[in-house]
Amino acid sequence: MEHRISVTEKEIGDFRIAFYDDDRGDGILTVELLESWCRNIELDVKKSKLKSLCTQFNNKSIDFKRLLELLAQEVKVDTSDELLKVSFEAFDEDKSGQLSHDEIRSMLTGLENRPTDREIEEMIRMMDQDGDGQIDYDEFVSFMRQ
Repeated sequence: MEHRISVTEKEIGDFRIAFYDDDRGDGILTVELLESWCRNIELDVKKSKLKSLCTQFNNKSIDFKRLLELLAQEVKVDTSDELLKVSFEAFDEDKSGQLSHDEIRSMLTGLENRPTDREIEEMIRMMDQDGDGQIDYDEFVSFMRQ
């Protein structure tokens, strides 16, 4: 089973400082530095991907924020059938076999990095594929595996 990666604002700040304020002071992102930071936060990224990201960053094709977004895409999320079933059942507080908007909102407000109300509404809209106001198991699985 894969585990989730949690990166704090301090770790992001430390990463930014590591290459903007290094001994060279040139602001060049090296593969070794990026690889080291990824290893420190337990993120496994192929060396070829790291090289590509460094090139894009150093050519100013992407900024620091976009670099972090692209690295975030490398995070593996466990979407096994068993985990999705257990998760759906945990969120289905009234055991109706459907997730209501309130159940989804309740689930998301408990997160450490809580999405805004607008983001929650957008997520619900994306999950509710048939527009019936409820999220069934198939819609939940489809959304989680996107």
